[in-house]
Amino acid sequence: MGQFIKKFKDTPERSANDQIEATMDPYHEMFQKCAAEINKFYTPDLHYFIRDHLPGLYQSITETEKKIDQLWGIEPLAEFRKELIIFYKLHEKAYRQFSGSKA
Repeated sequence: MGQFIKKFKDTPERSANDQIEATMDPYHEMFQKCAAEINKFYTPDLHYFIRDHLPGLYQSITETEKKIDQLWGIEPLAEFRKELIIFYKLHEKAYRQFSGSKA
């Protein structure tokens, strides 16, 4: 999972004002990459585990989701990317705890 963070951090910085294909939204593109990586291990059971057993982590994920929503479409992309990395790491942490609870 850590390889995603390295690749994501190394993604070239683009401005939302750059000339890119009309169908390409750099915020959507970054979010999709992050969500695809989270979906590799995310299950409904994980969601309920976080909500029911890790309320502080659940709160952090919820707050980070709100920050992502607030930053969507606003410069600089680096801040948006930073929140996506936090979002990913929070889910990764939850997954490690969830996996450990099943052992």
